[in-house]
Amino acid sequence: MERAHRGAAPDASGDQFLRVEEHGIEPIPLDERHGRARDLGFLWAGAFVNYASLLTASLATSFFGLGVWDGLAATVLGTVAGALILGLLSHTGPRSGLPQVAFTGRVFGTAGMRIGAFLTLFLAFSIRAQHNPLVLLDWKLSPAAAIGLVATALAVGSFVATAVGTTLRSGAPTPVTFSVAGLPAGASARFDPPTVPAGHGTTLTVSVPAEVKLGSYALVVTAAGTGLAPTVATSLNVLSNTALVTDLSVKDGANAGKWSIQHDLEVGAQVYGDQPATFKIVFDRVIGVDWIRPAAASRALGTSPLVTFTVTTQAEVNVAVDQRAGRPGWLDKSWEDRGTYLVSTDDVTYELFRRTFPAGTVALGPAGGGAQYLIAVQSSTQASIADTAIDKGYDLSHAGPGGGPAN
Repeated sequence: MERAHRGAAPDASGDQFLRVEEHGIEPIPLDERHGRARDLGFLWAGAFVNYASLLTASLATSFFGLGVWDGLAATVLGTVAGALILGLLSHTGPRSGLPQVAFTGRVFGTAGMRIGAFLTLFLAFSIRAQHNPLVLLDWKLSPAAAIGLVATALAVGSFVATAVGTTLRSGAPTPVTFSVAGLPAGASARFDPPTVPAGHGTTLTVSVPAEVKLGSYALVVTAAGTGLAPTVATSLNVLSNTALVTDLSVKDGANAGKWSIQHDLEVGAQVYGDQPATFKIVFDRVIGVDWIRPAAASRALGTSPLVTFTVTTQAEVNVAVDQRAGRPGWLDKSWEDRGTYLVSTDDVTYELFRRTFPAGTVALGPAGGGAQYLIAVQSSTQASIADTAIDKGYDLSHAGPGGGPAN
């Protein structure tokens, strides 16, 4: 049998640090091939020693219900089976000097090779998704139920009922029992029914008597099941029967009719009275507050003040400025930046600046020609409660269908 003459040891100089690889998909000459299987072993082992791989392995016990030894045996068997298949396929590399995707062209032709290369692209995407922490966090709710809740506003001396839904991630629909924490002093709540099979819903009814303190409260709803108790945070905004914002006056006569006082600032609300864009993100501090919807066209008016309105009690006035336009000159350092933002569906980010005003008239200057600002108003009591809730780590920014987990 004719044997290839190898001559001297292969030259590995082509692998020097920062040296550009000279070969593409063409075969590597025999005298330039080098390396051993164990060299690749360390490379591939290092690629998969990470939190995502460890968490995936832990699913054998936490998700599929296997014991420790059963899960270890399944992991070993799966690894051996995968290694055997990969080992057999890897023989094509040393024999042909080609990467595996390029070698498939000899078997399936050029068109077939392109299909393999295309599927390999999806493998790269799947590996990236595995390392996405948002995907990994989702397993915290399995196999119990994920729960969703919508932010709620109500006036003192009244009650409100809202639906609480559960979504079964996997497994059997075991019973889950609901509870709620964070209610204001004097308020009460009940679930009807209090216990449901995972995957079903219930109704949360909150009653607020007249003596309850006004403000925004962080509610945490828990759905306790077998071994797990997923939670979701939302906000309860207790409002006064007396309007907080009144007597809106806009000096832009051509567009004044498109300005309006709104209640319950939330995701999905229309941003401007003369444009269709809506809010897709509303930060915690201002979720559910009163606000003034302006007309976008008023940005061109230079009159000062542009808008005046009355607050019926001491209040925090938030001016939301389009980041692309910057702050108008009158929005000076007396306005506090609390790191609060709004984002619209046309991907405009508004940064909020806050200042305390006593009960009475509030006058705000012109937009400065860049983009019309927005106005959100909350009583100082309401703002203080919201600030305290955020400082304690509650996440209220997921208000809307589906809710979000408590921090």
